[in-house]
Amino acid sequence: MHFVSSCITDIGRRRSNNEDWLLEWPDRGLYVVADGMGGGKHGEVASHLAVEAVEQFLTEHFPVVQSFRLTRSEENRRQVMDLVAGAVRHANTAVYEEAKKSRSAGKMGTTLTGLLLVDTEGFLFHVGDSRLYLIRNAMTIQLSADHTMQRDYQETYGAVRGMDAGLSNTLTRAVGLASSVEVDVRAIDVRVNDKLLLCTDGVHRYISPGRIEEIAHHLSVPGVDAAEERRFLDSEVKRLTDEVHAAGAEDNLSIILVAAREAEPETAVAERFLDLFSVARALPLFARFEDAQIERVVHAAEVRTLKKYDIIQFPLNPEGELLVMLEGQVSVLRRSRQIESVATGSILGEVVFFAQRPVNYTLFVDRDSTFLVLRRPLIESLVRDDPRTAVLLLWEVCQVMAGHILTSVSHIEIP
Repeated sequence: MHFVSSCITDIGRRRSNNEDWLLEWPDRGLYVVADGMGGGKHGEVASHLAVEAVEQFLTEHFPVVQSFRLTRSEENRRQVMDLVAGAVRHANTAVYEEAKKSRSAGKMGTTLTGLLLVDTEGFLFHVGDSRLYLIRNAMTIQLSADHTMQRDYQETYGAVRGMDAGLSNTLTRAVGLASSVEVDVRAIDVRVNDKLLLCTDGVHRYISPGRIEEIAHHLSVPGVDAAEERRFLDSEVKRLTDEVHAAGAEDNLSIILVAAREAEPETAVAERFLDLFSVARALPLFARFEDAQIERVVHAAEVRTLKKYDIIQFPLNPEGELLVMLEGQVSVLRRSRQIESVATGSILGEVVFFAQRPVNYTLFVDRDSTFLVLRRPLIESLVRDDPRTAVLLLWEVCQVMAGHILTSVSHIEIP
């Protein structure tokens, strides 16, 4: 899947400064809107800090996302959901600590609504009353739930009659107001030609449900190509902004509009390679490698995914293979008894590769696992054409083998 987007953040007609902040990052599939609160510069600082903290946290841990893209297991999906929730908690800490420093604890805060798109799946993370809408087949669905007094009151009493109108839009949850925050996280499916609209309350307060449906009908027409799609999204964002301005625009307003498109085959191949490269670069095996060296190894290697409950028995291939686990978990079994559990970054098959003789253990795949497969011809070509890379690779394999020997020796009982 390929994503095209357009965005705007605007001060509106009644405010002296813009307390909204947003992030549009199509290459990573990351989109965030935030609406700061606290007055003066407090809201502006809070929204900026929160979005920046989310971006920094997800960038630092992005191999988790790329592992999910490579292997769509439930375990990996759960890890991505934990990751985006962790990003919001990281943002909450950043804003809360800044509020304490500026002596505005309990006053400085922000809404935060974000979407992480990973091919055909999306991950919503949300606190406050900014919103995410899904527009599909000329229909609109609000995917986020407003954390306001009005919603809480309605859930409790089934209606908003009798509620003080002045309290209806009061937030019941925001980032930075306390030392911890409850985060809504949701996984959604994404289809070709879907549109996704993120906006702050400075937009959705001025758009009626009927108008939302009209917008959905208009947005349901797919663009012919990516360039045309981008021009279309730009014009729709401007149209929506003009409409909010015409209605008064008493608050700041921010909009991100995203379109999901089918990726070109060449693009899909390039994206998969970048995912592999990024995951490999985070492994201990490649810690001493330069990027160009990792790229060469990854480009020449094979990627293999094994499902939960699969059995791996050596030798895997007569010419010899080393398996580098990019993601997953495998148990080492001897006579049906587990003697070790190995996980991401482990190297498997090194004894068979060098000794060229069978071993008396098997490997049981505990959960879907992805491996980088290094075959003997690849190692031989590195020895011949790129000795420095070959030495680095073989040195790391020797370190692994030495660790296995020490572990085995420690289990030997001396009479």
